[in-house]
Amino acid sequence: MKHILVINHTRGLHGSEHVLLQSIHGLKKAGYRITVVLPKQVENQGLDEMLDEADTIIRLRYKVAGVHIWRTLAICLYNLPAILYLCRRIRREQVDTVYSNTSTTVIGIMAACWTRRKHLWHFHESADSLYGWHNSMNGLYRLLASYRKNTLLYLSQCQRHEWEQAIGQHPASVIYNPVRLLPKAETIPHTGIRFGYLGGFEERKNLPWLLHSFEELHHEYPSTELWLSGARNQQEIDSIKAQTSLQEPTLQVRTHTLSPEQFYSQIDVFVLPSKKEVMPLVAIEAMMAGIAVIQTAESGLGELMTEGKDCLFIQPNEETSLLTAMRHITDETTRKEIARNGQQLVLKANFTEHYIHDLLQLI
Repeated sequence: MKHILVINHTRGLHGSEHVLLQSIHGLKKAGYRITVVLPKQVENQGLDEMLDEADTIIRLRYKVAGVHIWRTLAICLYNLPAILYLCRRIRREQVDTVYSNTSTTVIGIMAACWTRRKHLWHFHESADSLYGWHNSMNGLYRLLASYRKNTLLYLSQCQRHEWEQAIGQHPASVIYNPVRLLPKAETIPHTGIRFGYLGGFEERKNLPWLLHSFEELHHEYPSTELWLSGARNQQEIDSIKAQTSLQEPTLQVRTHTLSPEQFYSQIDVFVLPSKKEVMPLVAIEAMMAGIAVIQTAESGLGELMTEGKDCLFIQPNEETSLLTAMRHITDETTRKEIARNGQQLVLKANFTEHYIHDLLQLI
C-alpha cells in the first residue's frame, strides 16, 4: 500500500481545502494510506472535522511563505524543526509521495528533497502580489521547483504560463479542479431579483466595486437585493456596511451561516467581482446549482466557458462592465438561458472524475 503525506497551509475550509478533501477521498478510494499535516498554531475553522478519511493527522508548528524573499527565508528557518520531524516520519513510515497543497506550503518540498521522495506541488495561487507573491522569491522557487522528483500541478493554462514566466519551466501538469456535486437550487420564492456573493471579504475580492455597481442598479430596479455571505466576524460586516448607503433588507451581509446549497436557493444571480482568481470553485458550484453567474474575466474560467452563453464575464479594470452585466441579466429569459447553459456545461465536464484520474496517474 502506497503511503501519501499530505501537507496543508491552513485549517479552514476554502477552495483549496475542498480540492484537498476531494484528493484525499480519491486517494483513499484507490487504496492509499493518507497522513495529513496541519499547522498547529492556526485555529481550526472546520477542516479538522472533515478529515475523517485520513489515517493519521499530524499537527506541527510551521508557517507559509510569501510577501518577500527575506521573510520567506526567515520562515524556512522557523520551519526547520517541523521539516526535520517530517523527514524522520517519512523514512520511518516509508512515505512514497509528499503532496503539498498551495504554492505557499514549502515544508513539503524541502522534506521531500532531503529524503529523496517524490513530490507533487499543487499551486492554487497566481504569481501575483494579490496572493502574497513577490518577484524577489523567483530564484528560491526556481531552485525548489527544479528538484528532479518534483511535479507542479496548475489549475489552468493561464496560471501555468504566469508561473513559468516567474520561475521557469519545470515538470508540470494542468488539472482542472474537482467540483462537489451540488443539487439544483430550488429557489425560495421572493420578489424582485436577488444578487449574491459567497466567499472571503479580502481586498482581492473587489467587493466595493460590487457595492457601488449594485447601488446604481438598485436606483433603476428598486426591487433588487444584494446578499453577501462569508464575513469572518462582525467587524467585517460593519466595514462593508460602512461603504454603502444600502440598508436591510435590500442589503444582507452575513458570516458563513448557510451552506452553499442553501445560499444558492435564495439568490437568482451569483456575482464574483474579483480583481483576480485562478480557477474559482465557487463560481463553478453556483453554475452547477443552476444559478446564472457573472464573474471576473481575470481567471482561468475563460478556458472553459463562453461569454454570453454559459456566463457573463466582467473586466475589473472597466468600471462600467459590472453594472452593464447586471442590467443585462435582469431580463428573465436571458437569466434562465445562461443558468441552464452553465449548468449543462459543468455537469458534462465531469471535473471530479477527470481530476482524480489525472492525480492517480501522476502518483
